[in-house]
Amino acid sequence: MCAVNYLDVPSIEKKCSYRLGDHAKACDMRASDSERENIIRASLLKKGDGAFVLRSDNTWRFAIVTQKVLGETPHIDFILNGKGSTKCML
Repeated sequence: MCAVNYLDVPSIEKKCSYRLGDHAKACDMRASDSERENIIRASLLKKGDGAFVLRSDNTWRFAIVTQKVLGETPHIDFILNGKGSTKCML
């Protein structure tokens, strides 16, 4: 189950110059990365980091890491928008 922990979302948004749910800009995306590079990059994320998450409508949107869980079922939890929607990525 994914959990949302309290984060200072306004400060994170200000630092990243994106707001939760914003579409990614082409200049911020790397299209030629290998799957291995993407896994390495994702493993470096920590609570409070901003990242782009692929949504079900096939768009990349700004989200914030709320939790990173290691162990038997490793995953990263994200908050996606101001409504508090979340996504858990294994």
